[in-house]
Amino acid sequence: MLSAYRTDNFGCHVNGDFLDYVRHMRSALHDLAQPLSVMAGAVDLLMFETDPHSQQFDDIRQISNQLQLIIDKMTAIRQMTQKITASVGPLDVRSRPSSEATGKSPSEKFNVQRS
Repeated sequence: MLSAYRTDNFGCHVNGDFLDYVRHMRSALHDLAQPLSVMAGAVDLLMFETDPHSQQFDDIRQISNQLQLIIDKMTAIRQMTQKITASVGPLDVRSRPSSEATGKSPSEKFNVQRS
């Protein structure tokens, strides 16, 4: 497999395989969040059908709150993965890291060829 390097906004190279991993992770999180959202909706409907003064209502409300926390955390992780992929510049398959020495500009450091 061709291992191409990309340069992010901070001049660091990121292997293309890593970006594919991040995209797949974002997609998997989306796929997992969908049934959880359906479950949260069903639990909320169940809560409306339950006596608000019962122990069962409190239990259902706690389940609803916990499901929402999970969905919120998954959404936050998806947003982070989106920022990771958005912060990486266009792919230049001709560029390779030339050295890890400091003091070079990103284009010198990674032998970026401008067209």
